[in-house]
Amino acid sequence: MQNINFESCTTADGRSTKTFSFDNTREGLDILWNMVLASKTGFQCNEVIIGYESIGPYGEPLIHCLKQKPVTAICFDSKDSLYAKSDGVQY
Repeated sequence: MQNINFESCTTADGRSTKTFSFDNTREGLDILWNMVLASKTGFQCNEVIIGYESIGPYGEPLIHCLKQKPVTAICFDSKDSLYAKSDGVQY
């Protein structure tokens, strides 16, 4: 069973891409990363911050992928949307 994720890229000033989907696979994570890069270029951003929901073992491929990329990753606790945790690592 594949875990399908839905995402969009949004800038600090509110510009956003349309929502897109990607599978929780290597190929799906490549789609995510290519969309992030295209959005970074298209929106002329200097930095990328990716927020993701704490989703247990389903999130491990995403976390592993992000640790290899030049981004800051922030985990949001799914039980409290106001709580965010960052381990301080620049992914």
